Amino acid sequence: MLVWRIDQNGRTTFPFNWGMGDHFPWDNGWIYWRYSGNNRTQVHLASNGDTVLTTLEYSVSKGTQKAYKNGSVIFSQAPQENRYIGGAFFFPGQQLLG
Repeated sequence: MLVWRIDQNGRTTFPFNWGMGDHFPWDNGWIYWRYSGNNRTQVHLASNGDTVLTTLEYSVSKGTQKAYKNGSVIFSQAPQENRYIGGAFFFPGQQLLG
């Protein structure tokens, strides 16, 4: 769970070194999150100035990959491959572009 206030959305990578092309969030306030192979979904998380409670849930064995905003599911897919957490948690991702 993460409670945070977005002062300014920037181009970020996904925490935990979770794959190329995933962003949490991108400069438009959207999450881009891969759920199987090259299949990636996007969902709006927050605008500049918003304060949000964000939860990410990922389990292949439970068949769930969800993003929650303020307690409500905003994204839900069934993952079809293991995605391993690697490296340290950086938030925002290792780089903030733009």
